[in-house]
Amino acid sequence: MKQFCFSRNHTGIVRFYTIIIILLLGYHGAVCSERVDNLCVLDLCMNNGSCVGNKTHFQCLCPPGFTGSHCEVNINECQPKPCIHGVCVDFIDKYQCFCLPGYYGRTCNMEYDLCKTSPCKNEGRCIKQVDSYRCHCHPGHTGPNCTKNVDLCTPNPCYNKSRCSSSHNVTCHCSPGYTGTRCEINLNECESNPCLNGGTCKDRVEGYACLCHELHAGPNCEYTIDMFAPFLQGKTTDVSGNVRSYHVENLYIVAGTLSGAILIVIIVLTTCYCRMHETYKNCSLKRMKYSRQKDEPRETSVDVSSVATPRLSIDAIWEATSLNYDINQLNSPLRQSLKPKNI
Repeated sequence: MKQFCFSRNHTGIVRFYTIIIILLLGYHGAVCSERVDNLCVLDLCMNNGSCVGNKTHFQCLCPPGFTGSHCEVNINECQPKPCIHGVCVDFIDKYQCFCLPGYYGRTCNMEYDLCKTSPCKNEGRCIKQVDSYRCHCHPGHTGPNCTKNVDLCTPNPCYNKSRCSSSHNVTCHCSPGYTGTRCEINLNECESNPCLNGGTCKDRVEGYACLCHELHAGPNCEYTIDMFAPFLQGKTTDVSGNVRSYHVENLYIVAGTLSGAILIVIIVLTTCYCRMHETYKNCSLKRMKYSRQKDEPRETSVDVSSVATPRLSIDAIWEATSLNYDINQLNSPLRQSLKPKNI
């Protein structure tokens, strides 16, 4: 028996057999020579556990965090997984959660929400990040918290020389002929087909122009031109001005044409009248012959000594003054218009 109770290096095995021997024989010690009255003297409880017993029984009262008959088992507080958004690390009688970014609390059950403090100003919208926030600023403001003002009209976002105004948003006041949020669309006034009488509409920057077909005029080709304007026939006229002045010009042209035609008719009639009457013979001075009239005798002496030709022509003696014809005096004699010619 003494040999069996001898101490060994394997304390666990020795302790086990020692307990068996004590329970069976009631002895303990290096050589089982000491009688045991209470098993707690053997220091059977581990991890500072408290022993309660007698010579045949004992019980270990384990401190927090341990369990087992000898308080040899460390209780794993992380076993129920208390950390919701984190990693659990077990300690003696406690645990600790190491939270993921954006979470906090003993069990990492609370989420960081910095937007609850309304950090974004000037109606900016707060966007929650993992462990921070970001502000989506309203037009006209910038910065981390939307506190810096921005001139939205510099540079001018409006096209085609349109005017820009801004408060919270950009507003473009479009130039004539344009539309759209940025005045980028050219209005097509020809979509409503404003040209009448078969006219062709031509879109322009600020309005439209009608290309009118023959005998029509006006901003929308709504007027019919007088038939006495033949120069317009077969042509296309771009009418975008004052229609009244356009017709006045046509009247001037028609009046001039009629006046010229009347003048030509008068000349033709006068010529025909002269040819049909006896006074036509007196209209040509080259065929005119002098005849002496009794009521106005006139003597003329001519020195013909130095003239080789025995007879002088009438044209050499007489010359005609400028004749002022009057249609009412075509039958009067022309002799009063003749005068002697010095030769």
